[in-house]
Amino acid sequence: MNNLSGKAPILKEGVEELGRRCSKMVNDCYIVKQMVGKDRTVLRYLDSQNFSQNGEYIISLLPMKMDRSGRVSFDRKTIQSEYIAAMVTFPYMVNALTIGESAKVLSIGLGAGSLDMFYHANRPELDITVVEKDEVMATVARTWFGVVEDEKRRTVIEAPVRGSFNGTLKTVLYHPIPTLRNLNLGDGIEYLQEAIGSRELFNVIALDACDGHSVNYRCPGASFYTAEVMKNVFAALTNEGAFVLNVITTNISAIETAVKQQFPSCFLGQLRATNRVIGCVKYAVEQTEKTANVFHVKFGVAMAKLGLEDVIGEDVFNPF
Repeated sequence: MNNLSGKAPILKEGVEELGRRCSKMVNDCYIVKQMVGKDRTVLRYLDSQNFSQNGEYIISLLPMKMDRSGRVSFDRKTIQSEYIAAMVTFPYMVNALTIGESAKVLSIGLGAGSLDMFYHANRPELDITVVEKDEVMATVARTWFGVVEDEKRRTVIEAPVRGSFNGTLKTVLYHPIPTLRNLNLGDGIEYLQEAIGSRELFNVIALDACDGHSVNYRCPGASFYTAEVMKNVFAALTNEGAFVLNVITTNISAIETAVKQQFPSCFLGQLRATNRVIGCVKYAVEQTEKTANVFHVKFGVAMAKLGLEDVIGEDVFNPF
């Protein structure tokens, strides 16, 4: 469980299931597991009952800290997942974000809050909105992964009736834009349309919304490939803003084509994992060796400042 108070539990080496929640919306169950290694490292992660097999398709992975008494707590100072680390770092590489300067981040797809909670814990100058379509996922993230709701970070979830929210999430209370406080949202697509109508612009839009039922278009789901969605993402960004997305697909050219039809400059991040990361900006970037070297240096500097240099390699993103 997520109760970190009281007497420290005895942690045994191996994998333990901490709990599960099933969602009618996605016709799947989320399984929370914790793995304790021989070296007493602890990882908490989230599996899909339908789609996680032999360590594949883990939804979220969170490192835990263990003190001398054996008590564990959430370690938000680092990231275990290589692709999340790449998504976090890319906006700093292209100057969409600057350490110490306030900015607005929209994250579409919550999972267990790996990306948004890293930003929230380490970059308090950021104002973060997360859009999640499944209330069960939001409950899992809050219960077992320490996701918080406050003035600087909020989760917008889909509600059964327009203007009706689960009061435990405090989404309505903390949303800074009045016209976005009473919406029936969740998939991120409608949220983008409403944000544009309210003239709300973001410095970063991060898309990590997957469809476990699809093999060809798993991340992002096929509904995000349309010209209208890409146009709305473009319109919801500041002029210097960045769009970054997690990609798992058998047809990488389809998503490359979709983003390039709207964005003049995009980068592909080749990672050691199955995931790839695409990052785009609204301005033209010269595709020269000199420019590529500049971005490689900036990426390395950003990784070091964020404390992620041991998670991913330096030569990750290249323009396409």
